[in-house]
Parts: sequence; C-alpha cells; structure tokens
Amino acid sequence: MIDVREPIIVEFPLKGEWYSPNTPGTKIPSHGTNQLGSRYAYDFIQVDWERKGWPAYRISLAQYLLFGVPLDEYYCWGQEVYAPCDGIIVQAEDGYKERTRTKLLSDMSNAYKNAHYFDPKKDDI
Repeated sequence: MIDVREPIIVEFPLKGEWYSPNTPGTKIPSHGTNQLGSRYAYDFIQVDWERKGWPAYRISLAQYLLFGVPLDEYYCWGQEVYAPCDGIIVQAEDGYKERTRTKLLSDMSNAYKNAHYFDPKKDDI
C-alpha cells in the first residue's frame, strides 16, 4: 500500500543530454490538444550540437523535407529508457507496428487531425 503522505521521487527516464522542443513549460496543452493523454506531454530528442542544420538526426534538412527521416537515423534510436520510479507492472503488450520514418507534412497533418477530430469511441489508437 502506498502512503499518500510520502512523496514519490520520480527520476528522469533517459541518460545523457536530451533536448525537449515541445513541453507544457511553454503551453498547455503542450501538443495543442488534450487528446491521447498529451496535455502535459514532452517530446525528447537526443542531439549533436556540433552538427550544422538540424541536430537530431544523421541526414540533411533537405532529405527530411523531401523524403522523411528513417527512425534509425535519429541519434536517440535504440537508446535505453529507464523506469522513473519503483512500481509494479500490471500489463505489457508488444507487437504494435512502428512507422518507418518521420515526414514533416504527414506528421503535421496527423497531429492536426488528432488534435481536432480524433474520436476515441470510433478511431483506432
């Protein structure tokens, strides 16, 4: 049983230096919507600040804009994610299909659609 009077210490779940371009520190809801639990969501990316242009992935900005970025080209791909606090896992699932790349226009379109039109009763998460 958890003693509600005792604070729960939550640690950062990533190691190393990370950048967070989209946070509730600048606006709430942070991703422009309360849908899908994103009101207080953070986006974290690992960066290489010595690189010119966009420092989060190994390809050029032009390639990103024209073709998208394969997920394994991001510096954070494959990095460990750690539990932020002690707990008990009550359920875990695997097998969800991962998209193959990020693409600026389709990502922005999906974000807008999810923010304004997503219906959890009929749309597949």
